[in-house]
This record gives sequence, structure tokens and C-alpha cells, in this order.
Amino acid sequence: MQDKRKTVLIAADVPYSRRLMQKTLQEPNLTVRAVGTTEEAIALVATNRVDALLIDLVNPPNAGEHLLLQCRVAGHRVPAILMCAAIDRDLLRRLNNLRPVGLLQKPLQFDALNELLPLALAGDLDLLRRSAEMAANRSKRERRTGPESAVGLTEVSDEPVNTDRLGKMFGNLPLLPTVLTQILAVSDSDEGSAQALADIISSDPRLSGQLLRVVNSAYFGFARRISTIPEATVILGSEAIRKLAVGASVSDFFSGKSQFLDRGRLWRHSLSTAVASRTVAEYRDLKESEEAFAAGLLHDFGRLILERHFPQQYGAVVMAARESQEPLLAAEEQMLGFHHAWISGWLAGRWNLPPALADAMAWHHQPESAGESARHVAAAVHVGDVLCHMAGFHGVDEVALNTTASLYATGVLDLNDADLEAMLPKVAKQAEELERQLASVVNTE
Repeated sequence: MQDKRKTVLIAADVPYSRRLMQKTLQEPNLTVRAVGTTEEAIALVATNRVDALLIDLVNPPNAGEHLLLQCRVAGHRVPAILMCAAIDRDLLRRLNNLRPVGLLQKPLQFDALNELLPLALAGDLDLLRRSAEMAANRSKRERRTGPESAVGLTEVSDEPVNTDRLGKMFGNLPLLPTVLTQILAVSDSDEGSAQALADIISSDPRLSGQLLRVVNSAYFGFARRISTIPEATVILGSEAIRKLAVGASVSDFFSGKSQFLDRGRLWRHSLSTAVASRTVAEYRDLKESEEAFAAGLLHDFGRLILERHFPQQYGAVVMAARESQEPLLAAEEQMLGFHHAWISGWLAGRWNLPPALADAMAWHHQPESAGESARHVAAAVHVGDVLCHMAGFHGVDEVALNTTASLYATGVLDLNDADLEAMLPKVAKQAEELERQLASVVNTE
């Protein structure tokens, strides 16, 4: 009986890129092999039946094109899909005589790969044109929906909106306490100390009062009253004080009532995502665990901004998502022209938070689009967000929830389903504990 399985060879010199594509291509009718060098790929193409070649070689420059050229010179007409950072006319001209070949523009989008692979396996000579058209349509879509060109909302015209116009749209934005930026800076510094952290918190009377109210609440139940921040830092430890200070400094934003968003639920989701993001970062020994905590806490601020400044329009978005049972993110993009994550990242920039933190907030739903310095943090927040949905800590009720982490995020963090299951109990326990600790500083009734 003839074997109908097709063989796909992945040539990628970045390990997580190989793992991501291998995970994506786990189908019954495919045999997937992966190598990390041009030499290994050439040897396998020459000695084995390979039905399609996926190339993502980044070192040295143009290594992917070189591999494809070597295959053609040797007489191997194996169809190929080449991943590249940008697509231009010169690249299309160079590859035209190396067909059948298609192009995938980075960051990798799995729907595009799944659309192109059957054409490659069929040896479609039109693969190059089809893939170039897909890339062009993607670029148009990203320019249309990105935060720099947000449109929509009846208060503004339908012309593209830059960041200055976004500022005008949202009027007087809430100010983030400057002490929070200082706290985050101390947490990143190897020279940061418990005393330095206590000094920063003590310099803000309002935050000091909030934090002392937390420390002296019934949750901790100390036998005597704690009267100073340095004393609280010594008793609880700098790590616990840092988490409580970051949480207390943003708690006011979640206070008060909303007509269509449960701010208490959103507060719990934000706290739990902060805890989960940090848990993921620590699980993978990332040095940016503090950034992951802060980005997780602030990741949904865009929803609060949209709800407070455009209650009618955003209320309609929430209602539409509930009726259609589509993800709220998709409803935001469709009805507003941008989504809350972009607003969160833009707002972080206005607050002068570290660029990597702002980038992680902006792209926590699509971590592959974050800058290189923020990609791991964005992936940690993405996975943390999913873990919270799995644990029942969702921010908006009665809408479709994302309980599946993206292949990119799990690939770049080298996580599997067993890892996620192992983290769930810890996330749930610590999130509930942090919420109880901060109960005295937020009022969502």
C-alpha cells in the first residue's frame, strides 16, 4: 500500500522557530523533520524524499536564499517556503527563477503558513505570486488597524489618527503615580535594596498611607500596629512590599461603578494576570519577572480608558461580543478599528514606563509582534492571561474566552500543556491571596 504521508523538512537555525513550526505542523498526514544548518538540510534533501522545505535561516544574512539556490543548482526541485523579514521587488525578482517557492513574512502567522503549505506540497508554480499577495494584504491590514492609525468612534472623523490625535480623543488621561516608575526601576536594578524601595514608597504620602492600611488590615493580623514603611518592608520582605505597592498604586483606577463592565472582576483579572505572568516568567527563569508582573497588572488598562471616555461606543462593543460570542478583542477591532491592548501600550508610553514594558502590554495578545527586548515578557503576559481564563479569573463576563495559549508564546517560552497545568494551582492560590491583601484599597461597589 502506497504511503500517502507527505514529508516536510524545516531548516531553521533558531531553536524556538523549529519548535514552533513543528508544533504547528502536527497533522496525521505529515512527517515533519527539522534541522538547524544549511549542510544538514542539503544532505537530507539529497538523500530523502522531501515534499516541501520550510526555510528560516537568519545567520549569515541571506542564508535562506543561499540554501534554496544550492538545492536548485544540485537539481532538487523541492517546493520551498522561505521566511523573511521583508518582501520587496528585488527579492521577488531573485526568487522568480527558483520556483516553486513561496514567502512568509516575519513574525510568523500560522494561518498564513497553513494556507501556503498545501500549495507548496502540490508544487504550485504560482506559489510565489500568491504568497506575495498575502503579505501585501497583511501589511495593508496592519497599517489600517495599528495604534498609529486608529480610526472610528463617532467623536472623530474617519481619517487616520496618529498618536497626537489619540491624545485629543482621550482628553485628560489619568496620571500614573511617578513613584510606580521608580519602584519598577529599583526592582530591575542589581543595586536595588529594601531600604531604597522603602525610601521611594515613603516619599509618596498617599501611597504610604494606602500601603500601611494594607499591612495593618485584618488579613495580616499583626499583634501591634505597623507605623512605618521601612518597618513593613523588614517584616514582610521587599518582594511582598513591591507587589503590594505596585498594586496599591493603580488600585484607584478600578474604583467606582460601571454600567457594563464589572470593575471588581476586571481588578481580580488584572491582579491574577500579574501573578500568573510573574509565575510564568519565574517558571522559565526569566530575569524580567518584575516587568512581567507590572505588565500583567496593567495589560487591560485600555479597557478602562475606552469604557470611561467612550461609554456608549464601548458598551456597544461589549454587547456585540456577548451576543455573537466572539472574542472581545475581535469585536473591538471590528467596531473601533483598534483594540484595548494597543491603547494599554500607548498609554504606558505616555506614562514614561520602560519601552519594553509598554511593548509587552501592547502586544500581549500577539507576542510575536513585540520588539525583541519585550518578546519574552509579552509571551509571559499572554500565557498568564490564558492561565487566568483557565482558572476562572476572567475580566469581562459573558464573552468568549481564550483558554489556549498561542504556539508562538509556548514555543518561545518552551512550555507544554503539562507545564500550564502545573502552574494553575499556584496562580489561583496567589491571585486570591493578593486580592485579599489589597481589599482595603479598592472599592468597586
